[in-house]
Amino acid sequence: MEPGKSSEYSYNAYPCDFIICCNAGHGQLSTSDKPSWWVPRMTKSFFSVFRKVQDSYADKLHNYKSQNQVKGFIYSYLGQQDKKLHDELKSLIPDAFVSREEVFKYPTNFSRMKESDIKKIFNRGIQLTELLITHYNPELIS
Repeated sequence: MEPGKSSEYSYNAYPCDFIICCNAGHGQLSTSDKPSWWVPRMTKSFFSVFRKVQDSYADKLHNYKSQNQVKGFIYSYLGQQDKKLHDELKSLIPDAFVSREEVFKYPTNFSRMKESDIKKIFNRGIQLTELLITHYNPELIS
C-alpha cells in the first residue's frame, strides 16, 4: 500500500491520502538488560537488527509526508511509552486506558492467546490510534 505503487505489478495498489498503521512490537529496548552469555547476546543482537528494519519503515512514512506523497499518517505502536505522550495528549487519554505495562511483554511464541489478553492488546491498539488521530489528524474523524 505504498504511495505510487503501480497496479501493473501488484494487486494491492490503491491510491491513498492517509496511512494508518499499528506496530505490535515491544517498543524501545531496555537499557538495563546487558546479557553476557552467548545465546542471550545473539538474541538481543537479532532483535536490535530486526528493530532497525522496522524503524526504516517508520522513516518511510515520514519521507512520504515530507515529499507530499501522503497528506498524513498515524503510526501507533503497542510499545509506546505512556509517560512520553505529549502533555496535550494526556487530556485525551480515556479512563479505561490499557497501559504499556499490561501488554508490552506479551510473548510472541505463537501459543494460544487468552481472550482477555487479546482484548487488552486490541484495545490498546485502538486507543492509541484514536488518540493520535484525534491529536494529529482530526480531519479523519467524521
